[in-house]
Amino acid sequence: MATTLTDTTTNVDLGAKRREIVAQAEASGLRLVRFLYCDNDGIIRGKSAGIKDLQDRLETGIGLTLAMQAFTMLDHLASVDGMGPVGEIRLVPDPTTFAIAPYAPHTATVLVDMQTLDGQPYAADGRAFLKRWLLHIDGHEHGRPGHR
Repeated sequence: MATTLTDTTTNVDLGAKRREIVAQAEASGLRLVRFLYCDNDGIIRGKSAGIKDLQDRLETGIGLTLAMQAFTMLDHLASVDGMGPVGEIRLVPDPTTFAIAPYAPHTATVLVDMQTLDGQPYAADGRAFLKRWLLHIDGHEHGRPGHR
């Protein structure tokens, strides 16, 4: 379930970046990390975890029930097939987005990619969608229409 050792889009050694984040968290006295994602209504949501297991969380992510994807912007659970209380996806952090939150003492944030339990991008993950379109656009700019 862990992400690859090198981010192919930025050529960042993710293992080294994760170690750097853990050291920075300890040196800064952080106590909480917020794993943030944008839901289907454009609302920023997340899960928080203490830094005790930060190294593991940075590698494998944190679990999220599929039902969270069925919440409306008014925080009501909509009835959506395949997005019920049974089932889980992983919120896998993108270490390149880690930041200490200037507005919340002893807290940091990190953006996540949603992945299925077998490590594939989750179909309703907005970041994965945007990454695919950036590759598509890049292909058009370099004379490779349809390149993905």
